[in-house]
Amino acid sequence: MTDLITLRQTLHQYPERSGAEEQTAARITQLLEQTTPRELLTGIAGHGILARYGSGDGPSILLRAELDALPIRELSDIPHASAVPGTAHLCGHDGHMTILFGAAERIARRQEDLPGSVSVLFQPAEETGQGAAACLADPVFHERGFDLVFALHNVPGYDEGAVLLREGSFAMASVGMDAVLTGHTSHAAEPELGNSPVPALIDLAQTVMRLPEAASSHDARAITTVIHMLAGSEAFGTTPGDARLLATLRTDSNSFMAVMKEQMSRALALQGERYRLETELAWKEEFPAAVNDPRAAALVSQAVSDSGLTLQELEQPFPWSEDFAHFTQHFPGALFGLGSGRDQPHLHSGYYDFPDGLIEPAVELFVRIVELGMA
Repeated sequence: MTDLITLRQTLHQYPERSGAEEQTAARITQLLEQTTPRELLTGIAGHGILARYGSGDGPSILLRAELDALPIRELSDIPHASAVPGTAHLCGHDGHMTILFGAAERIARRQEDLPGSVSVLFQPAEETGQGAAACLADPVFHERGFDLVFALHNVPGYDEGAVLLREGSFAMASVGMDAVLTGHTSHAAEPELGNSPVPALIDLAQTVMRLPEAASSHDARAITTVIHMLAGSEAFGTTPGDARLLATLRTDSNSFMAVMKEQMSRALALQGERYRLETELAWKEEFPAAVNDPRAAALVSQAVSDSGLTLQELEQPFPWSEDFAHFTQHFPGALFGLGSGRDQPHLHSGYYDFPDGLIEPAVELFVRIVELGMA
């Protein structure tokens, strides 16, 4: 059996950013080859890898983990700290990959007795929100169907090893809004000769911040954040001629996300007409809400009980997003959390490091989920 702690720390030491996970994928592929899967596919949506175990005659289950790291400098002085400047596994994907490989290794040993098939997917580009959708669109993956899909994500701030679960929305949908308004400049002493987009920019920012007010009437929760505003340049003699607003919209309801996007599209068009501005709008890094299927969530709950772990049922979905939601839009499944310690540095912190003590219980939990899903 592979030394999973050594594997996790090696993956941590050699991180690669979204879309550039070539060496990480090669390392995982080499390990998967040793487990003799029925099928091993590489190059999915870039550097994605899928290994399939079992006969394929019964239920088909997919387990998924992420390959990519973050463009953030690691600040800790741990022995296995990132050897790549400005890039680090500060979200725990190194741990998720290790857990998934550990599960694959154990499932492989009994694949002759599996009544169905288990596929493990090591997915690229989760951090940018592009990888899951790209995998689903890849011709190699596109025609595949799964009866159940599962993934986990570690969550600091909760008891280490506690399993966090919720039926329905588990993690919020989110999207980045990039709005550009273009007028024309003039001398600052003669603003009437120009057409400044600043009044429209202010109105648009206020519209963004008011969006959550309508969420309750749609039985939803929402968070909006203006993250960047820019108008003109650092020239005291010039009236601005262009402006840009970046904002993030979040909600636990995919239908209310569509409402918010429509409202902002309409608001931008109205501002353009009102102030005689040219406008452009782009939506970026789009994540649907991760919605857990009732049966899949029940299987996770039973597996937690069988494994002797602690289950914590959440009242509200997490405000962050996870692109595994693209899979749960296509197949019944569940995304669940794994507490990584109340005192653990938060995700994306320069001091974060995945707790190795989570690996073994999480491997056993995945294996038990598969057993229940095959029953």
